[in-house]
Amino acid sequence: MKLFFEWDEEKLKLNIEKHNINFTDAAEIFYDNNVVINIDNRCEYKTPNGEKETRFIAYGMTNKGLKLRVAFTLRKQNFRIITAFRVRNKEWSKYYGTNKD
Repeated sequence: MKLFFEWDEEKLKLNIEKHNINFTDAAEIFYDNNVVINIDNRCEYKTPNGEKETRFIAYGMTNKGLKLRVAFTLRKQNFRIITAFRVRNKEWSKYYGTNKD
């Protein structure tokens, strides 16, 4: 199944500087058969034009074995990646029940 992704180029640059994760790599987790996706209900998010927006947090592994947490939303048919970073084993085990790699 082909998935479509988008992101803000400025946020991509900031994410690479801060977390050393490219959104192209982050998109790989959505093809992980064990990906875990939850609604991010920590606060109410809005689009740039002020409309309510549902955001999600996904946990999964890239093709290179990186354990990532990816925040995203859905825009039309696209996954819009907002941020991505490596997950520590403690947080990983919360979703997968193990500290193993």
